[in-house]
Amino acid sequence: REGSLTTVEAALLVSGAGAELIATMGARVVEVGSALVACSDSATIVVERLSEWEVREMSVLRLESEGLAMDVREDSLVTLFNGTELRATGLGAPVLLMVGAGSTWLAEHDAKMFLVNAVMDGGFGSQIVAQGNATIDMSVGSSLRQVGMGARVALLERASLRNIGGGDVAVAMGTFEMWDDAQASFQSTSMLTVEGLALMRNNSRLTFESLARATVRGVL
Repeated sequence: REGSLTTVEAALLVSGAGAELIATMGARVVEVGSALVACSDSATIVVERLSEWEVREMSVLRLESEGLAMDVREDSLVTLFNGTELRATGLGAPVLLMVGAGSTWLAEHDAKMFLVNAVMDGGFGSQIVAQGNATIDMSVGSSLRQVGMGARVALLERASLRNIGGGDVAVAMGTFEMWDDAQASFQSTSMLTVEGLALMRNNSRLTFESLARATVRGVL
């Protein structure tokens, strides 16, 4: 609470049914070259109340189990920096990555997010942003859902999103944005649904292949 915790070349293991790891009251957690592994059913990582969680310098955030959740609440921030990785894999029930009102999940500078049977779910004023060559790879059972005024999914500065089949990206009452050479590809029954504003600028590229679908109800 109200301080900073730095883990360097360490392993943090969240295990045991119902286990919780909580950053609260303005805490700041920085991982450097470390591995945070959550691998038990119904375990939860909570970032709340203006707290920040930074994953830096070749760290790996691995979430792999059934019913596992990482809950980013109340104007808080999770940032993946410089080649770090998020690997979220749902075994049975999906992994839930929740981005609360006013919170941001940011991947930047070659960071990578791999979602397999994982759901990122956001609401009013929340953001999921990839920038600076960051990549988001999605496969069967995965989705990015942003529903609420001011909600945003953004690919910026050569960032890319690949939905290789069966997943969906959905934005309602918010914006889906691609800027500055960003790329997004949807393949094999994957879907993009925007009920609001879909914005593409500056050499961005959006590709649909092999039964992929897009629906825009608003402004493209």
